[in-house]
Amino acid sequence: GQFRDDPFALKALGDHAFATGINRFIIHRYAMQPWIGVEPGMLFGAYGINFDRTQTWWENGAKAWCEYLGRCQALLQAGQFVADVAVFIGEGAPNYLGHREEIWDPVPAGYDYDGVNLEILERFQVAANGDLVLPHGMRYRVLLLPNRPHITPGALEAVARLVAAGATAIGPRPVRSPSLSKQPASDAAVRKLAGGLWGAIDSRAATENRYGKGLMIAGRSLADVLEKLAPPDFGYSISGGDGTIRYIHRRTDDTDFYFVANADSARSVDAVARFRVAGKAPELWDAATGAMTRPAVYRQAGGITEVPLHFDPAGSTFVVFRRPAEATALIAVNRSGGDSTGEIPPEIGRTGDGLLVMGGVPGRYTALTAGGKSVSWTIPASRTVARLDGPWTIAFPPGKQAPERVVFSKLISWTDSPDDGVKNFSGTASYRI
Repeated sequence: GQFRDDPFALKALGDHAFATGINRFIIHRYAMQPWIGVEPGMLFGAYGINFDRTQTWWENGAKAWCEYLGRCQALLQAGQFVADVAVFIGEGAPNYLGHREEIWDPVPAGYDYDGVNLEILERFQVAANGDLVLPHGMRYRVLLLPNRPHITPGALEAVARLVAAGATAIGPRPVRSPSLSKQPASDAAVRKLAGGLWGAIDSRAATENRYGKGLMIAGRSLADVLEKLAPPDFGYSISGGDGTIRYIHRRTDDTDFYFVANADSARSVDAVARFRVAGKAPELWDAATGAMTRPAVYRQAGGITEVPLHFDPAGSTFVVFRRPAEATALIAVNRSGGDSTGEIPPEIGRTGDGLLVMGGVPGRYTALTAGGKSVSWTIPASRTVARLDGPWTIAFPPGKQAPERVVFSKLISWTDSPDDGVKNFSGTASYRI
C-alpha cells in the first residue's frame, strides 16, 4: 500500500511463494482511477499492492513483471511436482500439515514433501523399487506417519498393505483407535496389526522391522532414513558467505526443471548448485527475459550434476535438464596467478561449438572438458571509463505541476527537495549530466 511497493520489492516474496508450490498468482488489487492526469491516483486503503495505470513503473515495468510471472507460472504448472516424502496428516480435526520445520520429524533441506489424507493413502500402489505411486504418476520414497499413539484400523490397514508391498514407513507404534466406533474391537485390531508392523521395535536398540517386502522404522530420524535412500534432490554452497537459495523441482516425461531463486534482495551471490539429475546437460531459462542459455561449466558424478550459478539480488532462473550431457562440458576451471581453491568459475555459456564468457575475475583461465581436452581463455582487467559525479539536470514532463527542469549538485530523493513541485511529483523524469 501507500505506493511504496514496486515489482522488485515484491519479487523475492513472489519467488518464495513459487518455491513453496504456489503456481498461480491473483494480484490484489487494481483500484479504479476515475481522473485522467491525476497521479499516483486513488488508494485502496492499506490492503494489497497498488497495481494501477497511474503507477510510475506502469509503462516501463508492469508488462515485464507480468511476463515474468506468466513464464514462471507456465513452467510451474507443467509436469508434476517432485518430492521424496508423503506425510500422512492423520484423521484428526482440525488438521495442520505445517512447514517442513514444523513437522514432528522435520523434512531435511534438499528433500521435498506433500501432505496426504486417508483418501490418498488408500489410493497408493507400490512400485518395484518401493516408491509410493499414485494413479496420475506422483511418487514418493517414504511415508511419514503422524506422531500420535492412535490411528483408526482402516488407516493402519492401508499402511500395512503398502509396507507389505515394499514401501518404507516411519512413525511411532500406535496403541489404540481414536474413535469410539466398534469398540473395544477397534483397539484390539490396532494393537494386533501394529504388533506385526512394528514387531520388536523399541525405538532404541531396535529401530527397524521387516514386514513383507517393506520396512517399518521408528526411533530414527527422517533425515537419516532419506540420506541412506538417496542424496538430496537439491543442494548448494555459496562463495564467500552465507545466503539462502530457494528451489522447487518439477518433471515431465523427459525433462526435469528446477526453479531456483536468491532469497536476498540486497546482494548478489555466486553458488555451486547440486541437482539430483544425471546424464543430462543443464540449460538456464531466464523467466525475466525469455532467454535460454547452455552453461559450458558443469560436472556430473554419483547421480548429481553440479552447476555454478550467479544470482543478482532477488535473482532467479530455471535450470532445465532435457538433452544428453556433453563431452565438451567444462568440469574443472582454474585461474592462473592466484589460489583457485574453492573459486567459482566465471559464467560461461555455449554458442554452437564456441564458448561465451560472460563474467568472472580477471586472469588467465584453463579448463578441462569431460572428454579430457584442455581449453583456455583470458578475462581482461576492468577499467573505469568515466565518473559521473554531477551536477545533474533533471527534466520533468509538462503538465505535472513540476518545474520544467532543476539542477542537483548531488543525487537526492525528490522527497527531500525544497521545491514542492519536485517533492510531490509522481512520474518519470530524465537525468542529464
